[in-house]
Amino acid sequence: MMMFSSLALLSLPLLCSASFPGSAFGIKWNSTSPYGQSKGQISLVDTSLGKGMVLGAETAAANVSAFFAISGKQGYLDMTCPEPLKAVLVPGELNEGKYEVYHFIWMDQSAEVPEGAVTDSLTLGPAPAYDGLVSSLGNGIWHVQKFEDNNIISWINKTFEENRNTRVWLQKTSVANVTAC
Repeated sequence: MMMFSSLALLSLPLLCSASFPGSAFGIKWNSTSPYGQSKGQISLVDTSLGKGMVLGAETAAANVSAFFAISGKQGYLDMTCPEPLKAVLVPGELNEGKYEVYHFIWMDQSAEVPEGAVTDSLTLGPAPAYDGLVSSLGNGIWHVQKFEDNNIISWINKTFEENRNTRVWLQKTSVANVTAC
């Protein structure tokens, strides 16, 4: 019994750093490039499918919060603020003719997702902090890609090095920081 209690206590800090299903968290962005680092809040833009996320100013009000809902073995990311929407990664045109692109779109809960779209690839990571959103759609990164009239946050199956050492991170933050809802 003592061994079980010790293991439980050792596991507690790891569990506390991740978001449990149903616990809300805010989302912000930061980036790394050879030119330096930058960060800010997520801004939402309208698309034909729902809302796309763009890189907003650091001084903007935080306005996106979400939570993971578990259904069977799969996890789904849902927005709680500013409106209840589901996260969908929608396939786009190949980047440079060879890299798969999935645009991050928040869609209405009852909307039918486009063919090839993915709803269950998002998770918190990377280990050990679990403080960002990552996708299981291959060895890729978050990046800004053209979708309709805006450059929105998208998953691209390209390494950091293949993308000239530039990437966007979607960071988990306290839901208390979300003030625009």
